[in-house]
Amino acid sequence: MTLNAIIANFQTFKIVDLLDIIIIAFLIYQLLGIINRTRAGQLAKGALLVMVVYLVANTLNMRTVTWLLNSLLQVGLLTLVVLFQPEIRRALERMGQTDQWASKLFNVKGRYNDPSLKGAWRSAIIAICDAAERFSETKTGALIVLERHTNLSEIVRTGTPVNSAVNLEVLGSIFYEAWQLSAVTEETDRQAFFSKIFRVYASVLFCCVAGIIMLCQLLMRVFKAEYFDAWTFVPFLTLCSMLTCLNQFLNSVYVVYKRSTGSLFTMLAGAVLNLILNYLLILQWGPWGVTPASFLSLMLVFLLRAYSTRGLLEIDFHPAWLVLNLALVLAEIWCMMNLTHWVLPVVGITAVVCVLNIREVLSMLDTLIGKFLKKRKS
Repeated sequence: MTLNAIIANFQTFKIVDLLDIIIIAFLIYQLLGIINRTRAGQLAKGALLVMVVYLVANTLNMRTVTWLLNSLLQVGLLTLVVLFQPEIRRALERMGQTDQWASKLFNVKGRYNDPSLKGAWRSAIIAICDAAERFSETKTGALIVLERHTNLSEIVRTGTPVNSAVNLEVLGSIFYEAWQLSAVTEETDRQAFFSKIFRVYASVLFCCVAGIIMLCQLLMRVFKAEYFDAWTFVPFLTLCSMLTCLNQFLNSVYVVYKRSTGSLFTMLAGAVLNLILNYLLILQWGPWGVTPASFLSLMLVFLLRAYSTRGLLEIDFHPAWLVLNLALVLAEIWCMMNLTHWVLPVVGITAVVCVLNIREVLSMLDTLIGKFLKKRKS
C-alpha cells in the first residue's frame, strides 16, 4: 500500500469510524481484564496455542494436522461458549447493572444510595456486627450474605422469608444453636463445663418442682376448682417433667460424641418398664398409677444414661446432693397426700430444698441479668 493510498484512507475517515475503534478497543480491554481475573486466562492461552499451531500447520501444508484442527475448530465456538460460560455470564451481569453505570456516568444515585434507606442499612450493619461478635464468643457458625448489585431473588425463593427488621435477636434466633451443639466445640475442660451446667440446671429444676408441688392444691382451687381432685396427679407429673429435662441434658452427651444408639437403647428400656409398670399399677391404684409408673420409668432412663455416659464424659453428678434433693421432694409429696395438716411440713421442706440450691440459682440469675443488661445497653 502506497503512501497516497494511506492518505486517501485517512481522508475518508469519519467520527463514526473513530467511535467504532474505541468501542472495539474497550471491549477487548474489558475481555482481557475478565480473563486475567479468572481461571479463563489459562483456557485463553490454550485456545491461542491451538490457533498458532493451526496457522503453522496450514503454512507448512501439514494436511493431517490441518484436517484435525479444522474439525476441531468447526465446533470451537460452541466449545468456547461452554468453557467460558461463567465469565460470559458475569460480564453480562455487569453490563446489566444499569444503576451502577448510571451512577458512574451521570452521577445518578442508585437504590442503595437512597437517603431514606441509610438509617435502615446503618441499624442492620450494627446488628450484624453485634451478632458476629456474639457468634464469635459462642463459637457459632453463620453465613450472612448481603445483596448489592446482583439480585438474589432466585436464592431467596428456595428459603423461608422472615420479613423482619434486622436485629441481634432475629440473627441470634436464626443462627444460635442449642447449648449442647456449642458444647461440641468446647474441647478444653469439657468435663467441668458439663458438670457445672448439670449442677445449675438440676438446682433450678428441684426448686421449681418443690414450689409447684407446694402450690398445686392452691392453684387447683383458684383456677380449676371443679377438677380439684386432679391435684394428686400433679406431684409425680412434675417430677416426670424434671427427669425428662435431665434426660434430655444427658442426651446432649450422646450428641456431642455422636453415640445416638445410647439414647435409643436407654429410651427403649424406659418404654418397656413403663408398659409393665402401667399395667401393674393401674390395676392396683387406678388412673393415678400412671404417674408413679412414668416417674420410675424416667428414673431408669436417667440412671442408665448417667452410667453409660461415664464412658464418654466424667460428669460430676454429686450423687449425695441428688439423692438428698429427691428424698426431700418425695417426702414433700408424702406429706401432702397423707397428712391432714400438711402446710407447715411442706413449706418447711420446700424452704430446705431452696436453701440447698440457692447458690446455683443465684449464679444463674446473675448471669441472666448480666446478659439482659448488656443487651439493653447494646
